[in-house]
Amino acid sequence: MSIRHILFSIFFIFFLVLIYFSKPSFQYKTQTVYIKNQKLIVEIADTDNLREKGLSKRFSLDKNKGMLFIFPKAGLYRFWMKEMNFPLDFIWISNDRIVDLTENVPIASNNITIPTFEPQSTVDKVLEVNAGTIKSLNISLGDKIKY
Repeated sequence: MSIRHILFSIFFIFFLVLIYFSKPSFQYKTQTVYIKNQKLIVEIADTDNLREKGLSKRFSLDKNKGMLFIFPKAGLYRFWMKEMNFPLDFIWISNDRIVDLTENVPIASNNITIPTFEPQSTVDKVLEVNAGTIKSLNISLGDKIKY
């Protein structure tokens, strides 16, 4: 075997290892949801690890996209904007009905004092979307989420 073949083989193996280890450590499933007949493609955060990671460290979220946090039981779940790079709207959901809305949540100005946000009543899901989505889709309390 020539030195050229050996170097090519080493490079190829290195490349495969690099691809394997560069895969994201969090894999989200996606699902289509509808609010007022408006289609949104959402990533599903239904485990502790996925919910903890959320949308942090991303630089944007495409229009009509979001992240749906699904909890095993209803509760007063708190959210914050740690390591977020763009503002969000929070749509608080209980039994597939919107029970609270939090609009235009800004990014944290520092990582020392980060405010938290929670709904007025218990929820089993929270949908995070780009800031302004609630207003642009005319989303209201009582609206139903369809899958």
